[in-house]
Amino acid sequence: MSSLIAVCKTEEIDAILLQETFLTTGTKLRIAGYNAYTTSMIGTDKGLATLVRKTIPTTRLHNPIPCGINVETLTVTLTLLNQKVDIYNIYRKINREEPGELQLTQLFAYTERPPTLISGDFNAHHPILSSPSMTNLSGDHIAFVLEEFEGVALLNTRQPTHLRGGTLDLTFVTTAIRHLTR
Repeated sequence: MSSLIAVCKTEEIDAILLQETFLTTGTKLRIAGYNAYTTSMIGTDKGLATLVRKTIPTTRLHNPIPCGINVETLTVTLTLLNQKVDIYNIYRKINREEPGELQLTQLFAYTERPPTLISGDFNAHHPILSSPSMTNLSGDHIAFVLEEFEGVALLNTRQPTHLRGGTLDLTFVTTAIRHLTR
């Protein structure tokens, strides 16, 4: 984690979303100028962290829309210029004994109304994600929901974000606020 943050110009970043943090229960994540919201590594969960600039009013959403079986979710709501924006941080596990089953239909349906950003490591493979690996169920599901819900857009530039190629780390946003993201 520290290498990611060290190379960022944090004064330009409002929110940082991290998956597979491996933070144990009771561990506090502290980054100067940011409030940290975390989940711990418990059982097969690997932990999530969402860091938000301290100058941005933020609350944690304790009952986020479920995103599937063996899918970790951490959600915070930011208030930017009197506009609330929900940020979903997601990690789909690839545990062979209990594979994660991604289910984004309910979240994408919700996302078409209020401004929402969805980001995470979905471990999804599909040609629309520039994945050189064989398509998997999560990739098929993402392709389906992107076609079904026109009010949600994939932000990624299609450049690989994974060592073996493909864009596994994905970011989706309500199209109404797409122009505000970078």
